[in-house]
Amino acid sequence: MCRMFAYKGNSQEELNNLYNALKESARNDTIGSKFGYANHPDGFGYVIYNGQNIYYYRSENPIYEENVKLPEVTGDMYAIFLARKASGKKHMGVMYSHPFMDDYSNNLIYLAHNGSVSEDELKKELNYRYDASDSELALKYISKYGINSDTINNLMKNYTTSSLNLLMLSISKTDKKRSLYYLNYYINKDKHEYSDMYKVHLTHGDAVISSTLRLHGINTDEKVPFGKLMEL
Repeated sequence: MCRMFAYKGNSQEELNNLYNALKESARNDTIGSKFGYANHPDGFGYVIYNGQNIYYYRSENPIYEENVKLPEVTGDMYAIFLARKASGKKHMGVMYSHPFMDDYSNNLIYLAHNGSVSEDELKKELNYRYDASDSELALKYISKYGINSDTINNLMKNYTTSSLNLLMLSISKTDKKRSLYYLNYYINKDKHEYSDMYKVHLTHGDAVISSTLRLHGINTDEKVPFGKLMEL
């Protein structure tokens, strides 16, 4: 299971504050510890796009142990960050750190995912024979069928085994148009305190965050709508 956030705005300070909150959430997850997720040590990554540059970084190291200084980004930025807690030891290392990237319909798409979907069922659906994590397969499914309500509803109903908390950045190759999407969906309602995502209205932008970031200076009580694909 993972902690993550998306940000759309123009403030380096706000991005840094979200990043620091994610670090502390990954280091000591007091909400997740109730369900066996005391920390999130299995890699982290981010993508930031401001219309001119794509800053894309993935690491196998814990976010709270690697001293990474974020790039100085100017202008309007669209960003996704994730700190990973692997659900098993099968897919470990930097190759499985989020966010993942793929192409679809003349767009680049980056995806971060908290939760689990069925690898076996998605491999059958996609006729995919290579090694891939469940989150990678979810992205390939979305790349094949598009970012739309039907695709997301099918992923939720037919393939999700725990939760489908998604953050997605889509960038057009032709006109550089960018969109940030988010989804909050989970099966076990007893874990709602951990699984719920929240929207944050900041001075220079907006964000969508995992619940634990609220304990580290990111103040909000606005829950993301459940089971509905939204755009930030």
